[in-house]
Amino acid sequence: MKLLHYLALCLIMTAAFEVFAQSEAAFTDAVSPDRQLKVFVSKSKPGTYGTLQLVSQRTSETVAAMAFGEKALIADPQFLWSADSSAVAIQLVHSKTESFVYALLKLQNGNCVAREISNKTGNLGKLGYPRKHWVRIVHTPVSWSHDRYTSGTRFLDVRTQVWDKAGQRYTVTESQRITPEGEVPTR
Repeated sequence: MKLLHYLALCLIMTAAFEVFAQSEAAFTDAVSPDRQLKVFVSKSKPGTYGTLQLVSQRTSETVAAMAFGEKALIADPQFLWSADSSAVAIQLVHSKTESFVYALLKLQNGNCVAREISNKTGNLGKLGYPRKHWVRIVHTPVSWSHDRYTSGTRFLDVRTQVWDKAGQRYTVTESQRITPEGEVPTR
């Protein structure tokens, strides 16, 4: 009888550990410098969508969310918060050959939005070749800034590194404009 209790306890502990390990692996988070917002990244498994969520620390309410695709993440996300904690850029690495940058923003009207940034930059066009020419493309958020003349306009500097088939690396950095309404114009 004691052996059955012991085996049952072992099974329960194993199951609890597996659930804990899966939940730890499923989410990565980051808190804003002013402690008002928190970002959750649910890492997708192949065939499912991962999501980005911006959550209010005060109310625990999701204020912005975005699905980022079916490809599983192979590295932990990197977070870059703006100085005023109203925006966060997230780099997600999906494979050894590609990464993407997303932004979660709190607008002046209090609403929050989620946007993909890396597909809007003109960085690849500056290099003079189409996307298929490169064997590896890595987008990295570098810094946030505000336009001091236009209220609410932000800029996110995105560095793009690309490698050609010969292994030569090229780097270009560009500021991506984000309007006060949270729109990201294509370059």
